[in-house]
Amino acid sequence: MKIKRFVPSFKATIPFYEGIKKELSWFDEDDSRKWIDNEVNKKFDNIIEAYEKK
Repeated sequence: MKIKRFVPSFKATIPFYEGIKKELSWFDEDDSRKWIDNEVNKKFDNIIEAYEKK
């Protein structure tokens, strides 16, 4: 885990699967949280495309 390089005493207290469930519940609670930023989406597409070309 990369964070341990900076904070050696770090210990995750919430399992990944539980954290994801909480995040998804948070999004589902309010439809205003469900929007797509097309500019950010394009940037991620470009990053993925560049990565796949390697």
